[in-house]
Amino acid sequence: ISDSATIEGNTGRKNMYFSIALAAPAKGFVTIHYATINGTATTADRDYVAVSGQVSIRPGSTSATIAIPILGDRKAENNETFSVQIVRAFGAVITDGLADGIIINDDAGKVLPPPPIAGGPA
Repeated sequence: ISDSATIEGNTGRKNMYFSIALAAPAKGFVTIHYATINGTATTADRDYVAVSGQVSIRPGSTSATIAIPILGDRKAENNETFSVQIVRAFGAVITDGLADGIIINDDAGKVLPPPPIAGGPA
């Protein structure tokens, strides 16, 4: 599963897309179960909508796409991340079962961490 990123937006929903790719065309139907995992982006903060489900890859095909809804806001914040994990797969071996999703902040006044404290131990 590939990492992905999208610009947050100020209102409404937009999708962030994750691609699942097979190394070779599927010989039979492949079913992949997945779920989102909070990171610095959370469902409680209404950054994105938690999703779990499954996608199928047809025989002869090599990929599928997962869409995760991203929720826009006007909060000044740093870019935030969450993950999509492949929970299990039938008909394929998973070599990379975790992808990072980056929600890119587009609001003015980006929040930065405090500067390091000068003069530590000598």
